[in-house]
Amino acid sequence: MEQWGWQEYPPEPKHSGFGIWSLVISLLAGLGIILVFAVATAAEMASPGSMQGETPQTMLLGLAIIGLMMIDIVAFLLGVASLFQQNRKKALGGCGLGCSGMTLFAVIGLILLGLLMS
Repeated sequence: MEQWGWQEYPPEPKHSGFGIWSLVISLLAGLGIILVFAVATAAEMASPGSMQGETPQTMLLGLAIIGLMMIDIVAFLLGVASLFQQNRKKALGGCGLGCSGMTLFAVIGLILLGLLMS
């Protein structure tokens, strides 16, 4: 403990490791998902109808989205875990939780929108 005058101050809590990793992983997964959707959009615009059916590139992009969503779920769970740690700052865990939650919500919404349109 530091002593300042007559009062003793407890040490300032550190950031949660879970929170830091939650934020980093959620940002990387979100950027990856945006990149995969951009590639899929560019492929469809280059040759309309190429993303229909069971082509290898369609399956690969679908697997990429599923894999990135699983990684984003891990980031979400790390964010939740960071909020339950005692004597740790909660800001980065909350940011990671929010980013991963918004990404998951947006991807699920886009998938449902695509299913409704077909």
